[in-house]
Amino acid sequence: MDYKKNLLLISDHPHRNENNWPFAVLCTERFNVKVFNLEKDSNHKHGVMRVLLDCLRVSLYCFINRNKYDACIFFLAKKGIVLSIFARLFKIKLPKIILLDFIMFQRPSFVLTIFEKILVRYALGRSVLITVPAKELVDYYKIYHFQSKIYYLPTPLPPTINIKEEKRGEIGDYAFCGGYSLRDWPTVLKAATYFHDTRFVVCGSSNDKALLNLKWPENVSVFIDLPYYEFYEILSKAKFVVLAIADKHAPAGFLVLFHALEYGKAVISSKTAGLVDCINHGHNGLLFSHKDADDLIEKINLLQRDSNLIVALGLNAKRTLEYFSDENYFQRFCQILDAEGL
Repeated sequence: MDYKKNLLLISDHPHRNENNWPFAVLCTERFNVKVFNLEKDSNHKHGVMRVLLDCLRVSLYCFINRNKYDACIFFLAKKGIVLSIFARLFKIKLPKIILLDFIMFQRPSFVLTIFEKILVRYALGRSVLITVPAKELVDYYKIYHFQSKIYYLPTPLPPTINIKEEKRGEIGDYAFCGGYSLRDWPTVLKAATYFHDTRFVVCGSSNDKALLNLKWPENVSVFIDLPYYEFYEILSKAKFVVLAIADKHAPAGFLVLFHALEYGKAVISSKTAGLVDCINHGHNGLLFSHKDADDLIEKINLLQRDSNLIVALGLNAKRTLEYFSDENYFQRFCQILDAEGL
């Protein structure tokens, strides 16, 4: 009988455990699995203290139980980085540390950005396995001279999406532009102003100053801090969806993209990290150059002139979901583990 390796999965989602988390359930077919859920017995309010306490809890658990596991897999990259820093400082040998969906965002403070980069470089100076949700990030992060291995692993579908269920949204009379972070609203504004006879619906966050400080024309309806069910209901009835991302190297917009695909929507997306890996231009969506309003206007014109293209892109978009299923995600994950001898 083959020896089953032991995996520790660290998550902060309250409903993720060994029984109802699809990824963990799939892992049990090949590994012995333990889920360490930070939400289960934590009553602290969100904030800096909460993050510090969670990092301490995870690190202590991993140190104490380091001989029980072959790998510690973090769906919270920051906490895995903290663990790696402690391990280097105190020269403690740990199981293989794996950081899934590793992303380094640009911070508002230049000093904070530099400080964070120094800590990350130090943490990843030891052998850590990293997966990133965008192909271009593999080479982009190599500039930090990590000793760690970096692999591209496409983002899986959120649990709210069921690819086996037929879900078709209405094709309404408006363009949907939504998202609670990293959206390129100025480019959307220019396009909405150009198409003054077309209705645009914008859904965003009250924390997004770039959105709130813009003067939107009369053909644009702006909704702030909508509950998710209302947000996606509006998306489901849109004629098409525009995804404009502000940071070219930040993999963002996946939730909106996946829900748009689920409802069979024609999507126009900016050419940014991650999204260009999901959209095959002219097949399941359209791509426009990053922060190029004229290019976005050209792509919207294509859809405005051809209703058949909207339908065709939407049908192919729905079929795309299978590629991001939990089963495919797990298979790709196992291929990475095999490459690393785990």
